[in-house]
Amino acid sequence: MWVFGLVVVVLAVLTAVSHRLYLMGFATGEKEHAEPGIPDGCSQATYLDQVQEKFDRLKALPCQQVSITAQDGTPLAGRYYHQKDGAPMVLFFHGWRSSAFRDGCAAFWLCREAGYNVLMADQRGHGKSGGKCLTMGVRERDDCAAWAHWAAGQQPGVPLALMGVSMGAATVLMASDRNLPDAVKAIVADCGYTSPREILRKCMPEMLPGVPVWLGYTVGWLGAVLFGHFNPNAADARRALAACRVPVLFLHGEADDFVPCQMTLDNYAACTAPKRLVTFPGASHAICCYADPERYRREVTQFLAEYLAASDGASRSVAHDS
Repeated sequence: MWVFGLVVVVLAVLTAVSHRLYLMGFATGEKEHAEPGIPDGCSQATYLDQVQEKFDRLKALPCQQVSITAQDGTPLAGRYYHQKDGAPMVLFFHGWRSSAFRDGCAAFWLCREAGYNVLMADQRGHGKSGGKCLTMGVRERDDCAAWAHWAAGQQPGVPLALMGVSMGAATVLMASDRNLPDAVKAIVADCGYTSPREILRKCMPEMLPGVPVWLGYTVGWLGAVLFGHFNPNAADARRALAACRVPVLFLHGEADDFVPCQMTLDNYAACTAPKRLVTFPGASHAICCYADPERYRREVTQFLAEYLAASDGASRSVAHDS
């Protein structure tokens, strides 16, 4: 009888800890769905004046609220900024517990200056999108592909680019083998990780100090499966990039201590499509565009210009999808 009791106690503790890790890593709530801002302590706060100026201008710019339904039925929302009929469109995806306004305000204005139309997507569990759980790219990669098909249908014949920062970068890389429409001509990935498994294992010592990484990850994996109903091992950017046929620009700060630059080097090595790698000495996580703005602008602008040729195909302004 005591053995049964011990098993029950162990299972109860295991379940409680796995739920705690699920809440820490994957569950989203009011904070992620609230009005976006620039919180103290975020990586962009180092360049607060620059970020705030771009952030405020973007929030004040008129846009069209658009929506689609994900493969699993989750409603997804985005803000579409139309500048010119027939212009290429860039689809932007933000990072973990962040927003398109915060992670994408610098990239947005770069694309705006280049004359592109831009969709700023709210990742599932964030902003105006539905869901109470993020999945580190496992489900987001299919959301990305769904947005790409939506965009291709809105302006037939117009070239598209996928762009993301941090988890958003991992999202677009993991989507690179997901039956994307032919209209997708380029991918830009800024500080993306290799896989949910590897980034979670990297962060595990901070989440469970003193616990062996293999044990902590196993318990965290269990939390994702039990409470988030997804398998963190199901997606890997390197595996997707081995089958990728879309040109990819890889960007990363060499001083990134959240998502190690080595992860982008590994992703770059796995990519079989035309590719370019640009690293930024001294730049930490998700701030390459502020640490060296001229170089960032030059590299991204040249890459997109090379692959997003102007289209003569039919086009029209995006209509709200209710």
